[in-house]
Amino acid sequence: MALRLPKFENTKCCFLTACGQVVTEDKDFLQWLAKQDPLEARYRAAGRSAYVRVYFGRGLGRHIHIDVAAREHFLGSPPTPKNKISEIRQAMKKVEGHEVNVKIVGLYRLSQTDLPEIVRSTLVETQVGEVSLKTTGVTLAVDGAPIHELRWWVPGDGGDARIQLKAEITRKIDDSYLEHCCELLESVFNVFVPRN
Repeated sequence: MALRLPKFENTKCCFLTACGQVVTEDKDFLQWLAKQDPLEARYRAAGRSAYVRVYFGRGLGRHIHIDVAAREHFLGSPPTPKNKISEIRQAMKKVEGHEVNVKIVGLYRLSQTDLPEIVRSTLVETQVGEVSLKTTGVTLAVDGAPIHELRWWVPGDGGDARIQLKAEITRKIDDSYLEHCCELLESVFNVFVPRN
């Protein structure tokens, strides 16, 4: 398996988390998982730097946690990874074929002018005397779909708005594991924020 990593092209997504609990009773595998150190590497995605970090079960039981971030996700300096992508792919070969209950979180950034009307309509300000109240974000719970939460907010500095999607699925880990997580979130994001 050569785990494919998000390219962060043609998307407003800048950060993806796939946090999975392995569904297995294989004691040898769980012991291996518990001994693994975190891995962190930089890779090229659509002509720019991106970063991946993998945490295994050490202290977390049946856990396989992967964070992937585009360079623009980091407001300051990006991390300085100590591993190579080949090391991460080698470790991920050990978890190939295992089923995980995975929580997926995607963070999207877009200019406030690109926000859909449903979001802009929630960002209201009311003033009573000297007191001003302003809605700067909303969280929606979703039932009956893999996506279970949709959240948006505008930071106080007036910068880009953030939209966060959360989902839960059960899936086997394979080379398209992260791509599948991205595609699931992207399909919902594109309905919520249609492309112009």
